[in-house]
Amino acid sequence: MSLGAFQPWVCGSTTHGVGTPDDQAGTFMHELGHGLGLGHGGNVKYNNKPNYLSVMSYAYQNTGVIKRDANGNYVAGNFDYSHGTLAPLDETALNELTGLGANAASFGVRYYCATTGLYVATAPGDAAINWNCDGSTAGTVNTDVTADNERNQDGVCVTAGVNGVIDTTPAGDDYVWVQAIRTGTNRVCETAATGDDVQAWPVGLTRSEFLSDSNELVWRDAGVVLLAGGMICLVGVADDLLELDALTKLGGQVLAAGFLVFYEVQY
Repeated sequence: MSLGAFQPWVCGSTTHGVGTPDDQAGTFMHELGHGLGLGHGGNVKYNNKPNYLSVMSYAYQNTGVIKRDANGNYVAGNFDYSHGTLAPLDETALNELTGLGANAASFGVRYYCATTGLYVATAPGDAAINWNCDGSTAGTVNTDVTADNERNQDGVCVTAGVNGVIDTTPAGDDYVWVQAIRTGTNRVCETAATGDDVQAWPVGLTRSEFLSDSNELVWRDAGVVLLAGGMICLVGVADDLLELDALTKLGGQVLAAGFLVFYEVQY
C-alpha cells in the first residue's frame, strides 16, 4: 500500500508523502477492510454515509470515528470498523430533531454540508443535527449529506439464485456488488435477470435504498476466512512438529477450502 499522495510527514531523514500517523493507521485499516470484503459503505460501495461509523468511509478514514471518552468528551482519532447498530437515513426526509437515534449517543457525526461544500462534525449523535446547515433544526429536510449530489444509495435490482452466483450481465449503468446487481446513478433497474438469478425489482422502475449501517454478512465471511486461515496455520505447525506426510497436509488444506465452500465465501 502507498501513501504517496499524502502530505510529507518528516520522520528522521524521511520526507516523502507518507502522511500523518492517523493517515497511516486509518489507511492501513481501510485497505485491510477491503481485503476482507468491505466496501466504502460496509456491504455496499456507497461512500461518506454519516451513519456508517467506520474507517471504511472516507468521512472517517483519516480522522477516525468520533467517540465519547471516559471524561464525557467527544474526540476523534478512534480507528474502528462499524458495528452495524445505527438506524438508516433517508436523505429525502431527514428528521433534524432525532439525529441518528439513541444508539448514537456515544458517538459524534461527520456529514457533508451541501450549502458550504464542506464536512462538519457534531456530537452527540443522538441530539438534533442541522443536516441542511441552515442554522435551524426545526423539522424534516431533503438534502445531500454524502457529497454525491444524489439522494440515498443504489438499490438492489437482481440477486443471485440457488447457485449463489450472479449469472446475469448488468445492463445500462447497473453494476454487480456483493452477489447482487444494483442500480447505477440513474437509480433505474435496467437489468433483466437470467439463469437462476432472481428479479428483485422490476425492470424500468426506480430503485434506491436508505443510507444503511449494516455489514454483518461481510463480517461473518471475514470470520470464516480467518478460521480457514487458522486451519492452514495449524497444519503448518503440526507439520513442523510431527513431519506430516504429503497426503495429510493436503487433507488439511482441503478441509479449510471445504469450510469456505460450506459458508459460500466468495471474496
